[in-house]
Amino acid sequence: MTLRIYEFIPIAQIFPYKNTVLKQIFLSFYWFIQDIYTILLSIDVKYGIKVEIEIEPEILMIKQKINAIKMNIYKLQQ
Repeated sequence: MTLRIYEFIPIAQIFPYKNTVLKQIFLSFYWFIQDIYTILLSIDVKYGIKVEIEIEPEILMIKQKINAIKMNIYKLQQ
C-alpha cells in the first residue's frame, strides 16, 4: 500500500527558509501528517460509515493543523 498522496506545492510556499536541514525536518513532519491522514482515510474506506463518523473529527483536526502551519509560514513570508 502506498501511503503518500500529496498535493504539488512548491517547497518555498510551505517552507520559505533557506536552511536545507530545516526544510528536511519540516517536510518530514508534513509527510508524517499526510501519512496519518491517508491511513485514517483507508481505515474509513475499509470499515465503513461507523468508523467514518468516529474518525471524521480527527481527520478534520489534522487538516486544520496542516492549514494552520501553512498560514503561519505564509505570514512569515510577508
